[in-house]
Amino acid sequence: MDNTMTEQERYGVPVAVRLRAYIPHAWIALAAFAVYLLMFAFIAGNTACAAAELRRASDSPHNEIVLAKELNGEESFLYLKNYSVSGEKGENAVSDLLMLLPETEYGNNNIYFQGTLESGTCAVSANVAAKYGLGIGDRARIMGTNKVFEVVRLLPAQDGLDEDYLREGIVVLAHDAELLERNYMYLSFMTDGDAYRSLDTLIFVRDMKQASVRELILYAVIAVLAVIAVMTVSECALFRSGREDYKTLAFLGISAPRLFVRIAAESVLRYALPAVVVSAIFAVRYGAYTNAYYIPTACLAGVCVLLSIIYSLIVIRRVYYVKSK
Repeated sequence: MDNTMTEQERYGVPVAVRLRAYIPHAWIALAAFAVYLLMFAFIAGNTACAAAELRRASDSPHNEIVLAKELNGEESFLYLKNYSVSGEKGENAVSDLLMLLPETEYGNNNIYFQGTLESGTCAVSANVAAKYGLGIGDRARIMGTNKVFEVVRLLPAQDGLDEDYLREGIVVLAHDAELLERNYMYLSFMTDGDAYRSLDTLIFVRDMKQASVRELILYAVIAVLAVIAVMTVSECALFRSGREDYKTLAFLGISAPRLFVRIAAESVLRYALPAVVVSAIFAVRYGAYTNAYYIPTACLAGVCVLLSIIYSLIVIRRVYYVKSK
């Protein structure tokens, strides 16, 4: 018996051949990346906002938000409707501008603000800070005045509270009597209030929560359908030769568990890895939402993995069904 091993037997399949075998995977991964990129451009921000709104509504100690011309409730802020702020980038920060009541210590409200602020300082929701250049130590300028407040605290990312305006976040100022020369209102947090003085707007937290849940369901359906569409089109149009390779491996005697692992791993490479990469790219913009961004994107990656496993089971069944015939 000749014990001399050929070059291929000794070293296996050449690297160049292995790389060429993965070219179809790379093209499909690139196509998936492009689709995910487009999808994130349309829904990633809205998804993070809806998740942050759901988190705030779930954490809220009060179930009513009252906008009025007089003071209502135990936790109240001055609401400066006629002012806006700009950050270091010079852009107008689209946010609800609140001011602390004088000599008031806060600790039980729906915007996560605790304690108080020293004169000339402010707190900013993290999403507004990231977008408009209002990090710790930066200066928030009150548009139309010479007032400047130093940012000393970041609040969790959240939308504005006034439903009449599409506000992206919240800025809380230390008390400054000079800014009250213009028209202002009171924003109060209450629980099951019975009477409201000079009521302008009443917002129920449960309605905000339900709206956020509906939004998240909508965006989840869009994301899942996009992944299914990418997989269906790619597998039917771009990966026929790959499935033939799986059949060849089965006829050559590879075991079903081993082939399943290979199919699943390659499917994850094609569809889940691009989702992770796109999520990382958009984290630069939406990372300020923390879990409100990372949990939905982790769920998307999980869906990609799950669908890859389901697809792998279908391929395995077809491959070995054909082989048995």
